[in-house]
Amino acid sequence: ALAFELGRQTGAWEPTGRWVEVFFATNATINIASNQYAGLYYVCEKLKISRNRIDLARVQPWETGLPDCTGGYMIKVDRAPTSDEDEFGWVTSRSMPTGSSLVLSDPFKSALATQQITYVTNYVQQFENVLYGADYADPYIGYAAWIKPSTWIEHHWLNNLSKNPDMLRLSAYMHKDRSGRICAGPEWDYDRCFSSYDARSTVPNEWYSGTNPWTYSWWARLFADPAFQQKYVDRWQELRRGPFSMTNMVSIIDRFASTVGTNAATRDYVRWNMWPSAAHGSNYPGEIAYLKTWLSNRVAWIDAQYAPPPTLTPASAEVSPGFSFTISSPVGTVYYTLDGSDPLMPDGTLSPFAFVYLGAVPVSGTARVRARTLLSGTNWSSAATA
Repeated sequence: ALAFELGRQTGAWEPTGRWVEVFFATNATINIASNQYAGLYYVCEKLKISRNRIDLARVQPWETGLPDCTGGYMIKVDRAPTSDEDEFGWVTSRSMPTGSSLVLSDPFKSALATQQITYVTNYVQQFENVLYGADYADPYIGYAAWIKPSTWIEHHWLNNLSKNPDMLRLSAYMHKDRSGRICAGPEWDYDRCFSSYDARSTVPNEWYSGTNPWTYSWWARLFADPAFQQKYVDRWQELRRGPFSMTNMVSIIDRFASTVGTNAATRDYVRWNMWPSAAHGSNYPGEIAYLKTWLSNRVAWIDAQYAPPPTLTPASAEVSPGFSFTISSPVGTVYYTLDGSDPLMPDGTLSPFAFVYLGAVPVSGTARVRARTLLSGTNWSSAATA
């Protein structure tokens, strides 16, 4: 539920649900008894194409020509479908995704024409071919013409923040609307995350213990593009000022914790004889406190991996005789421009219009300041503007 809410706050559609306590009653006429108690569950919407869920064009079996056959489709990276599942699974010519399968999950296989399945598999293959081609980083004819990178970045960050051991290789959904690119999401299957019962998600100050998020499948090639890598950093630092701020995440946790309540949580512990360990707080209030501490440690560690964005003072002002502005950063070297352009070029090199910050900068007319901190090598912060 926490991952879904964070995803929703980034602007994506994510499944909604509610917590329920479940009783198994074999006879509708008898009273519910405590020995029928089955515990506490989160019941939520399934992922499917629908006007009120994943709002994509609904492709019909007879729509086999362009552009009708181009969408919408839901695809996931997951285990290969079994023979009794009504889904189509495949891997690319490079055997991607490694160790998993691409699965057409909606529409079902029985509702698709052969031409539609061929279109989807060819589209994914063409994306991969471009991704591994010479011009893969070109913003117009490269991979960005086939996928929407911003959605892939947000999907990756939700998995990285939560330290999902299964990230990217299981229950990793994508969708493609008619005449559109492949977007990552919605999110699904975050049961092993946020230092849960899976020990691989416990340590907050490491990137992963499970799937390597930087090298798995297509992601290695995406992160080889300096522009994608920088957009990834930029989005993290933007999210930290909004949905991923500790103030916001603590507020979400408190709201959810209040909805569940100590009594219901305790009944679930008793039912399954599974109490939080001493390290995880021993009881419900302790478990909630532990989650907040873990998240705080997690985001602090991730923050420390990147150059901090600089601070411009003043943030805006009317220029008068003798006016100047200052830029501060606790570490690194700050570079800035006065024309609103980015001091960092898309290929990761320094802009010819960038200046190194050495002290207060006098301004005699209109200026649009944009600045980044360089920590070392290619470790650039997001941009600050004034």
